[in-house]
Amino acid sequence: MFLYIVCVTLVLVLALNVIFLFPQGFVKVVKNKAYFKRYQVKFRRRREGKTDYYARKRLVIQDKNKYNTPKYRMIVRFSNRDIVCQIAYAKIEGDMIVCAAYSHELPKYGIAVGLTNYAAAYCTGLLLARRVEEMYKKAHAAIRENPVHEKKPKKEVKKKRWNRAKMSLAQRKDRIAQKKASFLRAQAKEAADS
Repeated sequence: MFLYIVCVTLVLVLALNVIFLFPQGFVKVVKNKAYFKRYQVKFRRRREGKTDYYARKRLVIQDKNKYNTPKYRMIVRFSNRDIVCQIAYAKIEGDMIVCAAYSHELPKYGIAVGLTNYAAAYCTGLLLARRVEEMYKKAHAAIRENPVHEKKPKKEVKKKRWNRAKMSLAQRKDRIAQKKASFLRAQAKEAADS
């Protein structure tokens, strides 16, 4: 029993020595209310790990001396079951797809299997190129057919007024006279009812 008391006392003394002789350092809380108040989440596609905005900026931004000319780019995406090829350009509302081709369309052209291999990737790119070429051939044919610029008829634009039109002095006087007459009628009716 005596030995037990001595051991407990010794442990207590050691614990107190550790606390007072070696005080613990002050740990600053970094993620406090101020941190979370000012915290701004990243773009959704950055959080999902889908878009590298550093690279996207360099792919998409058009020179300002080219004004509103779209900057076309080819997008190729490989998944486990498909290959996607697109030609797109960026607008503020979102990317516009000009033309697209998918490897799951290849069975229509005689390639039944291996839709994600190297050859299928080549064929999907070729399909996209042919579609774009066809689009431009149609445009060239239409231009050759009738290159003359046709003027559009001028549209009649009726401007919408957002504020009331100014009244003349006579109109304002007439309005006040009407309001007075209405008020006097209401008072006379109220007097007749009571």
